[in-house]
Amino acid sequence: MTHTPGPWREGKTADSIVADSPEGLPPYSYPEVLEHYGGYVVAESVAPCNKPLIMAAPDLLEACKAVLQYVDDHDSVVGAWGEIYEMLQKAVAKAEGRDKK
Repeated sequence: MTHTPGPWREGKTADSIVADSPEGLPPYSYPEVLEHYGGYVVAESVAPCNKPLIMAAPDLLEACKAVLQYVDDHDSVVGAWGEIYEMLQKAVAKAEGRDKK
């Protein structure tokens, strides 16, 4: 599963989050839609308290994947890191649509 690439940012409407490029969708054939939102809609009707987390999602996913890759490359899953490693694996699988729970 792919997602709309980041960065994600606030749109022109108060409750929207947008990106500069679409993923999995043809470009809008109605320029007024892009103009209205100020980009390709990732989410709309977002509560202000949730906006920072949603906008950070692409960066958080990449950071999780980088940590997993580092641990895999250095074979360094020991102690409490084992639990953290598993948490990161589950979070990445969920973000990528591989966790069907």
